[in-house]
Amino acid sequence: MASTAEAPRASTASTDLRADIIPSSPHTVPPTPQPRRRALDAGFYLTPALLVYSLFLLWPLVQVVWLSFHQWNGYGRQIWIGSENFTTLLADPVFRTTLGHSGLWELSGALVPSGLGLALALGLRRAHVRHGALIALFVPALLPATVIAALWVLVYSPLSGLLNTGLRWSGLGALASDWLGDPHLALGALFVAWLWSAIGVGTVLFWSALGAIDQEYYLLARAEGAGPFWRFRHVTVPGLSRMGGVALVVNAALAAQVFDLVFVTTGGGPGYATMLLPIDTYGRAFGGFTGQGAAAACFQVAFGFVLAGVALLISRTGAPLQLGEPTSGAEGRAQGRIMWSAVVWGVVGVLLLPELWLLIAAVEPGRDFALSGGWQIPDLQSWTGGNFSAAWNAGMGQAMVTSLLLALGVLAVTLLLSTPAAFALAYLVRVPAWRFGILGVLILGLVQPMPVLIIPLFTLLHDFGLLNTIWGIAFPEIAQALPFGVLLLWAAFRAQPVEILQAAEVDGASPFQRLLRVALPLARPTIAAVAIWAFVSSWNQYLLPTVVSQDGSLQTVPTLLGTFLGRYNTAYGPLAAGSALAIVPTLALVLALRLPAGLGLQRAFRAPR
Repeated sequence: MASTAEAPRASTASTDLRADIIPSSPHTVPPTPQPRRRALDAGFYLTPALLVYSLFLLWPLVQVVWLSFHQWNGYGRQIWIGSENFTTLLADPVFRTTLGHSGLWELSGALVPSGLGLALALGLRRAHVRHGALIALFVPALLPATVIAALWVLVYSPLSGLLNTGLRWSGLGALASDWLGDPHLALGALFVAWLWSAIGVGTVLFWSALGAIDQEYYLLARAEGAGPFWRFRHVTVPGLSRMGGVALVVNAALAAQVFDLVFVTTGGGPGYATMLLPIDTYGRAFGGFTGQGAAAACFQVAFGFVLAGVALLISRTGAPLQLGEPTSGAEGRAQGRIMWSAVVWGVVGVLLLPELWLLIAAVEPGRDFALSGGWQIPDLQSWTGGNFSAAWNAGMGQAMVTSLLLALGVLAVTLLLSTPAAFALAYLVRVPAWRFGILGVLILGLVQPMPVLIIPLFTLLHDFGLLNTIWGIAFPEIAQALPFGVLLLWAAFRAQPVEILQAAEVDGASPFQRLLRVALPLARPTIAAVAIWAFVSSWNQYLLPTVVSQDGSLQTVPTLLGTFLGRYNTAYGPLAAGSALAIVPTLALVLALRLPAGLGLQRAFRAPR
């Protein structure tokens, strides 16, 4: 009887113990949220970002397609003419040349910087000094297009440019040319200038992806006697399979953003040698042939559709590492590291030459490198701050304040909208068709240059009364920054350990609590990368402020620098000084966030668990 009486007490004690460990509240282990509730949460987090994106980017994109079937001069009545605009364009030999130039540019812009970026990233991983060289390679990507244009106009100057001077010093003076004035050389010369500014982006992407590969694979391969080639073929290449595709899409998207560089250097000339689709679109749209300009923009939109499709295929595939049978090979680690260090720093030194010239020109008392008979070693005793004073008196101070306020606002709103939207795509949208549909729409906007959107966007901003206001610049810039922010944060959230978020959900945490207390702390490095992108993309924008500020009251840094750079008369001293000042805020931001941003890219492109 005693034992029988004790049994219930033991059972009760066990029950009390379980009650202490797992409270009996019905909210402790919540049931799986109903699909309707999950859909409402997803809509709540996605709607603000998609609303801004749809209104200021997607709707103008749809309007471009609609306008392409009309005859319109930008002011009068729109007349439906069907496919006549496309027929007229395709019958125009100038446009066919433009289309060929754009196709070649996009293909080269995707492949060349991706290949060079991979080679440099591999070298950086083997070199003694990594972050210093990486930052030096990335600095050109921070420069406004007007600065890049000015630098390379001087590099290509036929009289005393750095390129021709170097050829003469090396005994190859016969190769000296008018690089931007020769129709056979101008397009290639501009591509080199763009490549100089873009190569750091691909390098950073591959460098981050290499850091995300588990080092245990390399240690295992070395222990088995695998040589460098085998490790590259069977460890590095599979580990970079996803990043390789991402780099191709990103570089192709950057190649499409070439309007500013071409517009302020050659304007599409000499002749039509550097005419590309964004330049052709702008010229027709604001030259009284708005319908034809919209039709020309549709070809650029088609390029965007192709890139969006490629990106979606990449996002759904990711080759796992498959280690085959290794083959032995000599290491030579120390010797290889020294060699790679020499190569990397040699490349960095060459890429820094235009920036060095910029600093020298900024402190020169007025001597004109572009028009002098020959390049001379600068006299250090003659250096002065007169060019900085001239740039500042021309309005550089106010332009920097306007650009800084604008860029910080775009940064803050982009993070505020993209973070919950990315979280919803990663954890709340469970239907694959919806998820990839939204991702596809975002990628489509990511690869569209501003000239494609500028025709209907101008009309939209006019109807909303946003012309000559800072909001007319800010909202379209936020819409352009949102796709990158959402996509990168989505990739970062997917790479987080899902067990942590599931545990928070079991503990009764709401989606907002899981985002705020779990997902965001783990994604801080990626947030830094998105912040850099949003700030730089706003700081360097040239076309949008030029079009929105009809009365010239909203002068930003790029538009002010553009006033120094004339087709026939350029104030190189103030331009160089203003350019040196323009790089300070973006460089400070990158230096402050370089380590979090690098870690963020590594986490974002690590294979999701």
